[in-house]
Amino acid sequence: EAAVDESRLLYDALATALAASRSLEELDASSGALGVIGVLQLVVPLLESEACVLRRLACSALPRAAIPSLTASLSLNRTLRTLKLGMNCLDVGAARLLARAIERHAALTCLTLEHNQTLDSGAAALGATLVTNQLRTLSVAFTGAADGACEALALAIALRRPLADLCLCGNGVGPSGVGALSTALEAAGCEGCLTALNLSANQRLDVSSVRAIARALPCTRLVELQLAGVSAWDERPRVHGMSAHACGVLAAALPGCPTLERLDLSMNPFGDMGAWGLAWALPECSRLRELDLSSCEVGDDGADELLEALDANTTLATLDLRGNKIHPKHVLGRDVARVRLEFQRPVLSSVFAV
Repeated sequence: EAAVDESRLLYDALATALAASRSLEELDASSGALGVIGVLQLVVPLLESEACVLRRLACSALPRAAIPSLTASLSLNRTLRTLKLGMNCLDVGAARLLARAIERHAALTCLTLEHNQTLDSGAAALGATLVTNQLRTLSVAFTGAADGACEALALAIALRRPLADLCLCGNGVGPSGVGALSTALEAAGCEGCLTALNLSANQRLDVSSVRAIARALPCTRLVELQLAGVSAWDERPRVHGMSAHACGVLAAALPGCPTLERLDLSMNPFGDMGAWGLAWALPECSRLRELDLSSCEVGDDGADELLEALDANTTLATLDLRGNKIHPKHVLGRDVARVRLEFQRPVLSSVFAV
């Protein structure tokens, strides 16, 4: 009890100091140090203060009991631009409270919520707010977001709302969700705002998902596309998701992409056949600057084709082939200044030392 009282006194003193400050623009409590008392006595009064100039707030490991007060104070705030709430106890109900709080927030442009249990309906509620607020960056990675969230986000994308960077990594997005996003990107066209899309580690994707993305790519302003680890093995065994065939479908669309500079296809076991498709398209990809094919089961034949294609492409700055199965003899005497080749399997000689 004495420790609690001492904590309250400390928070009171700190809250008084913060309230008097007219220059505090950033508060980082991502260490998880804030409890209910900390939120109620420090964060809430600060956000609600008319003198508040806070621009960035980061909080982790918040108790569930603190969430309603925090979201209520956000609805009264007019200065916050970045809100980072990763690794908290946000569930579906908390996500809906947060959605109501930020629905018409005039200043908030960045919201990250990775590793919360908002599930698809909570992520969809947050996505629906993009039609009315000014969010430019949204991360709902590893939250359980799925196709419903994609449909809500697709509406904002089609309406050319400000959203520029969207991370849906590590969720349950499937073909219908990707289809909704792709259709929205096509509708927004070259006047759309989305420039970065991360769909990595969504293992419900299939060839139709990749085909939808490939169809939309030439119409978009995407600069960065991440599709790492979207493949899985079925019982046959057979790769689905980013298979060699899907890789070829995507590769065929790359030369027509007017803005794409970074493509991440790492951790997809499409092997040499997938690498061949990419290699054949690479000479015509004049905007692409970074291609990540690390841990894709690429062997000697695939590497040969990629390295030959690289000779014909002067704009690609980095080709990442780490963690594959390439033998040293296939790169000796070749210009590999733009290629990363560390950690090949099996263990190779020191030619690939970092």
